[in-house]
Amino acid sequence: MSIEKKVKSEIIARKLETMIIEGSLKEGQKLPPERVLCKTLAMSRNCLREALKELNARGILETKQGSGTRVALFKVSKTNRSIVDLLAKDEKTLKDLLYMRRLLESEATALAAKNATEMDKEKITKAFKELVELSPYQNTAKFAEKDIAFHRSIYIAANNQVLLLALNSVRELMGNWFVEAAKKLYPNNLNSKVLINQHKKIYNAILEGNVQSAKQAARAHIDAVKTYLKIE
Repeated sequence: MSIEKKVKSEIIARKLETMIIEGSLKEGQKLPPERVLCKTLAMSRNCLREALKELNARGILETKQGSGTRVALFKVSKTNRSIVDLLAKDEKTLKDLLYMRRLLESEATALAAKNATEMDKEKITKAFKELVELSPYQNTAKFAEKDIAFHRSIYIAANNQVLLLALNSVRELMGNWFVEAAKKLYPNNLNSKVLINQHKKIYNAILEGNVQSAKQAARAHIDAVKTYLKIE
């Protein structure tokens, strides 16, 4: 590779990094087609491909054949899986993680109410509809999966990359606990109605841009989960 081509590809890589940091390219978002990126960045296709190759190698982007290139999931990828599984079995760890989730998620939900773009709101709406269309009684594991997707759409809409990294790390530490918790929470009809209604309050507060209501709704949701699971 010529020195000029290397310099140009590095410039593209830094520009893409800046777009990710600033939030114009978000976690999981698919990058535009190469021709569009070349025009936007005013660079050749060869230089662009070298930049994408570098960012892929560093784990910032993920390219899959047939599905294009996306911004990678924000997480601490080198976490020791055995330690994660061990911690997830300890009730005190779960209590500590729920405490952290309450702090972080209430702030993320408030920021989402403040910062969410129209595209963010569309994604949150899609995730919310997919959640409420499912029955928690018929397929609890699938419902838990959609629950996680709804909350993650909110984390992304907060437009704070450090907060997103922290929340994803908390989620990773909690591992399969979400599915197991859902199995305990949702078979109870009263619990289900309350928790689903709380999701609705979070959703409405974000769409209305009501920062305080969003924060309060997120806190109430975590508090209810702790109460129903008898985690003091």
